This record gives sequence, structure tokens and C-alpha cells, in this order.
Amino acid sequence: IDEVKTREQLAEEVAELRRWSDIWHRIAEIFLTVDDEDMYADVLAVVLDATESKHGVFGYINEDGNMICPSMTRTIWDKCQMADKTIVFQRDTWSGIWGRALVEKNTLYSNAPSDVPEGHIPIQRSLAVPIIHRDQVVGLLHVANKPTDYDESDVWLLENIADHIAPVLKARLQRDDHERRRREIEETVRESENKFRSLFEQAGDYILILELPPDGTPLIVNANQAAIEKHGFTHDEFIGKPLSDLDDEVNRE
Repeated sequence: IDEVKTREQLAEEVAELRRWSDIWHRIAEIFLTVDDEDMYADVLAVVLDATESKHGVFGYINEDGNMICPSMTRTIWDKCQMADKTIVFQRDTWSGIWGRALVEKNTLYSNAPSDVPEGHIPIQRSLAVPIIHRDQVVGLLHVANKPTDYDESDVWLLENIADHIAPVLKARLQRDDHERRRREIEETVRESENKFRSLFEQAGDYILILELPPDGTPLIVNANQAAIEKHGFTHDEFIGKPLSDLDDEVNRE
């Protein structure tokens, strides 16, 4: 009997490992192939299926320390009748089991009904797992309303998913942050260029921008409207013209 039990247990363990492998393969494929706009909801769909949960959230912590829940628009929020809907939760508003899980950096679950705002869907059972990378909370997996109670097998599964997601999510967030900073720098440069161009064109005194090539003869590479009006050249005629071609007044300048 003991030998049969052992074989049955081994078979169950192998089946569970295969199930876990399939779940992670599906999630990894989503991270590799799906854009940010749909990635969170698609990963959440796999998690809900794996935990037999009806509702849930897959969110991340942004650079300001707030939790962003892009997956909500396709899960809980579609079913809520709340006037104040948001996918951005500032840290000082974190509450309930998921808020505690984030603050405490610890998995929490409850098989008792939760207090929710008026209009929110009822939450009968819930399980919240913070996504942690190198001791930094980078996101959250929160599932709710499994038909039966959540137990340690659900905790094991969701924690393993969170552990595997953590470095991938962190890399994705860093990439997005770098891209955001790059766009901000480009916008700042554009604004500076536009400001300089406006000052350059509107200056009352004529201005020439020169380039000094290896042969030492200054060449005009740009001229403002005042210079064009003074000398009668078009803008294109100025470009590339040696400074020495202008009259004595320009040379003195």
C-alpha cells in the first residue's frame, strides 16, 4: 500500500510540475510577444485560469511609488458600478489585503468576505502576492472569488509565478522608464531648438552662423532674416558662401 501511495504521490507531483511548466510557458510567451497595452490583461487571464479565480489584478509599481493596474479595465472595473474608477492607486490609499501585502512584502490570503466600496463587486475570497525583485516590490498579483477556499497550493503556485515574473517585469519597467526619459529629453531639446530658432529669426541685428573648415576660410552655414534683408541674398544663397564674399561691413562684423 505504501508503495502504491508513493507512486500516486509521485505521479501527482509530476503532473503538478507539468502544469506549472505549461503556465509559465504561456506567461513567458505573452511577455515576449504582446504589447504593454494588452500584456497585463493577458497574463492575468492565465493566472485566473491557473488559480480557478473569477477576478483579479496584475499591476506594477511606477517610478512615483504608486500602483498602476492596467489589467483592471478588462476585469473587475467592467463589472463594477462605481462612480470613482481609477487604475492608479497612490501609496497612501493602499488598503485591504492587497495593500497590506504590498506594504508588508508578504503573501496574504483570506477565505472570508472582504469589505469593499459601494458598487464594487463582492469579494468572497482573495489571495494577494507582491511581486518582488531584489527586495523591491515591483508589482502585484491579486486573485479573488475562487469557488473553493484558497490554500497553500494556491499560495505556492502564485508565489512561483510572481518569482518568475519579477525580473522580467522589472526589466520591462526599466525599459519603459528609459524610453520615457528619452522622450522627455528629446522634447526639452526640441523646445530649446525652437526657442533658439525664434530668437535667431526675430533678432533685429543680422546674425550669421559660421563654420571654420580646415583651409581656414569661414563659410556661412546660416543667416537670419535681418541678414537676408540687409544683403539681398536668399537664405539658400547664403548657405556655403565664404564670408569674404560679403562687403566690408560684414567682414568687420
